[in-house]
Amino acid sequence: MIYHFEEEKINEIFEVDGYPQIYHISRLKLQNNAFYQAMHSHEDRVEILYLLSGSGWHTVGKYRYPTSAGDLVIINSGVLHEEKVRGKEPLEFYGCAVTNLKLKGKKRGQLIDEDRVPVLSLGSQKQIVEDLFGVIQKESMTENVRKNEICTFLVSALVLKVAELTRRSEWMDSKAQKEHWMIEKVQNYMEQNFRDKISLEDMSKIVSVSPWYLERVFKKYTGDSLNQYLIRLKLGYAQNLFRDTSKSIAQVAEEVGYDNPSYFSQLFKKKFGVTPGAYRKKLKESSDH
Repeated sequence: MIYHFEEEKINEIFEVDGYPQIYHISRLKLQNNAFYQAMHSHEDRVEILYLLSGSGWHTVGKYRYPTSAGDLVIINSGVLHEEKVRGKEPLEFYGCAVTNLKLKGKKRGQLIDEDRVPVLSLGSQKQIVEDLFGVIQKESMTENVRKNEICTFLVSALVLKVAELTRRSEWMDSKAQKEHWMIEKVQNYMEQNFRDKISLEDMSKIVSVSPWYLERVFKKYTGDSLNQYLIRLKLGYAQNLFRDTSKSIAQVAEEVGYDNPSYFSQLFKKKFGVTPGAYRKKLKESSDH
């Protein structure tokens, strides 16, 4: 079967200075008991994840979503996110990050509208998306001197396909939008003030609801209590400090709001299964390879 393309004007969706540049491509397998990167964001890049097997919990922005094989997860730049295994089987997925993305009519670093659900079940479209990820990853492993250029064109095709698929994603209903506003307000407050002592009463006053109602709605959408989310924020920021600085454990603990390094280390080990010192050592070993 032959398909002939007729001549027509291409409807460009990228701004002239907004063509995506590939930052990294990976195929990862996350074990249930493995330590992971807690809540974090990337100001300079968009991430696209495609789940190959297993099931997970993906927190993107203000909500936590159950995910499974065949799902696509889209994370705009600057959006807090986290992935965890759901169930006993490992979670295997492709991850692709792109920089410089600017679609017409959207902000730089925005691939999906903020009021659309960032998790898509691909159905009949999953094979073509999986194939695109696979080709990009295989090409990135070659010795071809042109591989960066080839991967950049391939990732543009992937972004175009994902942009098309996002038009079919669900809109949040009006009630969800109101609750989204409330959660966003509280989370923004926590993100700016997590180094200080924050109480449930303080946060409920910000959005003019009762502490009980705020706690219930927050857990409904994020899967965490307000205190659990605050701890995740602190520990996620601590991970970044261990990765990007040479600050001591005591200094990192103080910077994320804990005046007792021993208590901080206990929380860290409980969350990630390793002590802060072992975590930093593992990061160093990984970077040396």
